[in-house]
Amino acid sequence: MARPESPLSCPPQRYALARHLREVRSVAGVTYAEMAEHFGGLPPATMKRIASDSGNVPKWSRVLRYFLICMDLASPEGSALIRATEDSLRKFWIAARMEERKVLHLPSPRPEFVHDKGDLSHALYSLYEHRGAPPLRDLQTQGGGAALLPLSTAARIVNRQALPVDTQQFKAFVKGCGVSEENVKPWLDAWYKVILSKENRQLNARQAMKMMEELAREVFEDEEAAKAS
Repeated sequence: MARPESPLSCPPQRYALARHLREVRSVAGVTYAEMAEHFGGLPPATMKRIASDSGNVPKWSRVLRYFLICMDLASPEGSALIRATEDSLRKFWIAARMEERKVLHLPSPRPEFVHDKGDLSHALYSLYEHRGAPPLRDLQTQGGGAALLPLSTAARIVNRQALPVDTQQFKAFVKGCGVSEENVKPWLDAWYKVILSKENRQLNARQAMKMMEELAREVFEDEEAAKAS
């Protein structure tokens, strides 16, 4: 029989997450020791900490493991009840992460309102935070791997220091943030709007001209050096 939990004393979103996890365990009617013995289980103290208010918000992988173990150990009726709350669990976890990172005020990203590079950079940052700011390696893996999205590039994007270098990398980033193939079109529209804008074309042209001038200067200096020798 599941034992009563110690009272929670934490910020609202963290409280909601912990309470939901405890309710899931209550429906399953299992102890932390029983959960730990299940395949893929963690030590009882770790399982208990996942549904507590101690430390940082637990990683999504651990929250999901806790949830799935409860679902596996519950009765058929209990398992069905638990399964029906999976979407809510994800929302509770994201809200708790955003609360912890102090970005609850951040509106959901709206790619249709993107007009320039600044807008696009902010939208990608917001998309990442509304995914719960997962570890960059998880983002990379879900986006298709290191060849498509290097960790250093992902870090610059989420810190608003750079944009993806091309369309393939852009798609890898938004996919890594949970945007499905069915929902990627508005994001691609925003990307092309910015990349193909007149202002951006002019900027690229100026950058290309500067590179040509620098190359010509280097060639001239090499020729002068050769004459002097």
